Amino acid sequence: MKRGLAIITAGVVCLFFITATTYSAVAPIKVTVYGLEDVGKAKGPDNLPKVSGTALQPNYVLEMYWSSAPNAFGSASFPYNGGTPCVSGNWWDNAEWSLRTGLSSCGTGTVMYMNVTDDTVDVQRATVTCFNSWDGDITDPLAPGEYGERMHIMYRFYDANGGKVRLQYLKNIEIEYLYGGTVWCSFGLFADPSDTIAPCEGLDFSSATTFVPNKRIGYDGSTRITSGDTDPLGASYTAGVDTIIGSFGQAFEPDCCPTSTCAGTQDEVDHLINQLFHYLRYFEAKVTIDDGTNPTQDVSAIVYFHPYKVPAFTSYGYFALPAVVLLLGAGVLLYRRKRSAHS
Repeated sequence: MKRGLAIITAGVVCLFFITATTYSAVAPIKVTVYGLEDVGKAKGPDNLPKVSGTALQPNYVLEMYWSSAPNAFGSASFPYNGGTPCVSGNWWDNAEWSLRTGLSSCGTGTVMYMNVTDDTVDVQRATVTCFNSWDGDITDPLAPGEYGERMHIMYRFYDANGGKVRLQYLKNIEIEYLYGGTVWCSFGLFADPSDTIAPCEGLDFSSATTFVPNKRIGYDGSTRITSGDTDPLGASYTAGVDTIIGSFGQAFEPDCCPTSTCAGTQDEVDHLINQLFHYLRYFEAKVTIDDGTNPTQDVSAIVYFHPYKVPAFTSYGYFALPAVVLLLGAGVLLYRRKRSAHS
């Protein structure tokens, strides 16, 4: 009987440790961001000059949409090329056009923009590499010239009452993500290396106010602005624009990137994908609208990732062995009781 109890105890302990190991919180693997690398945390003046072009109270609108995108660091299909949207444009052309015209998708293949906000996607959509890959596969027909995929937030900022808007009104910009049971921050560490676990302060546009191609642009009427601002005084940036369209994103990459130590093998990609399947659950972008005068607005958008599906064989490895141990122990106890009853 003691042997049976020992076997059952061993099974319970084995199952406990396997479960604890499977579901324990872990620090995220190597993360790479895009779109806010040049943005600082330094605060601008608390009361920014009013730039509304009308006498109406501003009615700020910030639309935010998640979409997968080619890796902005190296993928040929990512940057703006001025092509016809949805036909010959690159990913940025198609995404920008979609936000301006209300489309939910535009283009095909590697240049396809598709709004997946509130949807559930594969972790391959957040897997970038420093070698050719697409959809988590180095042999994919679309892989040549592409360095994986990154999840991007495309945003459109304007005043529905016809006033002007400024980059400085967008504050506390952050992507929070649930990884290994902990909600982590993507941009807070740019200002404070210890600011990595939510809630974080994020970043502001207060000290980085210029428009940058493939990151954020402005529109005055139909005039597309890709650098500086419309204010002829330059650094004061008080004129504002009619609309701001921008993007920032996040993905994970193999530990060997971006150095040349990567062999560029499928095993390196598969190892990354396997970790993401186990631990990654969602990305949530958060931004606060604050012009220093009117009530602030908090805006967010989320996208989910498919949870890890344990293959049948792996399921046996996790749970069948402890179950066998438990059954064996119970069997020993019953056998000994039966023998005792006949004695």
